[in-house]
Amino acid sequence: MEPIKIEVEPKYQEQKEGSRVEFMCNVHGKSEVFYNYRWSKDGTEIQGQNNSTLVLDCVKMRDFGCYACKVSDTDGPCGCEKSVQLDVVPRDGMDYKRLKAVDPGTQERVEILLTMKKIPGVGGGNGWHMSTTWTILA
Repeated sequence: MEPIKIEVEPKYQEQKEGSRVEFMCNVHGKSEVFYNYRWSKDGTEIQGQNNSTLVLDCVKMRDFGCYACKVSDTDGPCGCEKSVQLDVVPRDGMDYKRLKAVDPGTQERVEILLTMKKIPGVGGGNGWHMSTTWTILA
């Protein structure tokens, strides 16, 4: 029996805050089989997202991260999972600065907060990715 293979497209998206985002999980392999889909973000399952397409309406800055689609079929789990990345950038007219542009004391405080939850596959082992991390300055 041929194992199933999955692809998630697109593998990377950069979208403005407020945009609609879609990721499509395509399954190749067995025919005439019912597939179950489970989506997760940064290792945590997203409740109610069990279709082949993940739709995020009106994304917010906090929605950036690693999304994954895990597929199983009527025979049970197959261990098939693929990950994709989403970067969210500020919408037009917003005054955001990159973390590396903020004073060192604020950088340290933000880094501590961000490293409390590691993001699999992002950054150099410290769990955060400076080029995609934004902060708002009041």
